[in-house]
Amino acid sequence: EELRENLNAGKGEYAGVIHIKTEGAGAAETNAGPSPSLEAQLVDIMVKADVSLKTAVRTLYESNRARLAKKDVYGASLNIKGLLNG
Repeated sequence: EELRENLNAGKGEYAGVIHIKTEGAGAAETNAGPSPSLEAQLVDIMVKADVSLKTAVRTLYESNRARLAKKDVYGASLNIKGLLNG
């Protein structure tokens, strides 16, 4: 809400930190540490490729079909929308 009311919000950069608690968080850990959440992977794609959330969902799912369910990727996108829309 502060950003919407700030007339200078379009000037500058912003950083956001998203922490999503997941059930069984230790199960997916490897020697390199836990893998990034689906939400983090979607945001990473959006930022690096300068694409919309919808395109990031498609990109993430298509590049990981063997290990990801489409409903999980879509659910992660809804989590991001919920966080951004307050």
